[in-house]
Amino acid sequence: MQHWSGCSVLTPSERGVNHDGRFEIYIQPFPGPGSKLQVSTNGGAQVRWGPDGKELFYIALDARLMAVPIRLASNPQTAEPGSPTPLFATRVGGALQGTFMQQYDVSSDGQRFLMNTITEEAASPITVVLNWKPPAN
Repeated sequence: MQHWSGCSVLTPSERGVNHDGRFEIYIQPFPGPGSKLQVSTNGGAQVRWGPDGKELFYIALDARLMAVPIRLASNPQTAEPGSPTPLFATRVGGALQGTFMQQYDVSSDGQRFLMNTITEEAASPITVVLNWKPPAN
């Protein structure tokens, strides 16, 4: 179960995620003590924990879905984030739009994602017929 408090997200192991003013993503134990560790490298938003609490997902500022493995130490106050890996480009309308609203969810096995995407609908053509007359009977 996740708990929201402002821009923070808690995992079942009570490891928090925080945004800073630059939209970087950090993890830190909650409640403390423990150090704040940066997870994102070039900003991000819309953070979600994987179902096992060992992987973090977020939308990077270039709209790619990123995955970051989180190695949990035997000490519950210690974690080590891995390198962010891009999974795929999303169409969620920009990472920072709806920062407080999640535009995706992670499946219970952590292998699939449900995305609320923006679609580009082609405009329906309009046909104008000039000088049309009904057929003579």
